[in-house]
Amino acid sequence: MDISHITSQSLRNLLALTEKKGQLIKGIEELENEIGKVIKDVAKSAIDVVAPFMPKASAPARSKPASKAKAARKRSKRKMSPAGRARISAAAKARWAKRRASQPAAKHAQSAKKAARAKRAKKSKASKA
Repeated sequence: MDISHITSQSLRNLLALTEKKGQLIKGIEELENEIGKVIKDVAKSAIDVVAPFMPKASAPARSKPASKAKAARKRSKRKMSPAGRARISAAAKARWAKRRASQPAAKHAQSAKKAARAKRAKKSKASKA
């Protein structure tokens, strides 16, 4: 690059532009700082406005000894009535019957064979016991 054609006037212009650029950057930084201060002030005032409506932080709950009444009311194990068990069983059997009915006959025959085998095994276990 040939610098012989650069004049002193163009160097002065370059220096002035560089100084102007520095001033602009400094001005932008000052504006950003000012914006940050304004945002902090707005946030503080918003907190002051909202704070009365916010729930207050409470102290951690202390463990209290259980009263005798609470200990006496301990929940017993839930038991299902025989009628309830029968309804659930009937519904399950109906679901399986519906599923078996929708399968091809060959698969149904296989599942019937498995069921018969299981029934025989159950009988043999019962007779041995």
